[in-house]
Amino acid sequence: MENVWKSTGEEGFAFRRIIDLRLGQTLLYAGVTHFATSNVKDFKQLGFEKVWNPFTELTKLSE
Repeated sequence: MENVWKSTGEEGFAFRRIIDLRLGQTLLYAGVTHFATSNVKDFKQLGFEKVWNPFTELTKLSE
């Protein structure tokens, strides 16, 4: 969790993002490499191999 607290101290870090950051860091620590979420923008830069929105992917597949 050291990475979480380091990031929260950066200028411009929105405090409301702390939950997303903690979740992302926990998943990465557990070995998760691909993450599906409707909130792609807050997880994209955390280091996952792939982050995608399953709702928009389903829409693309059905077209």
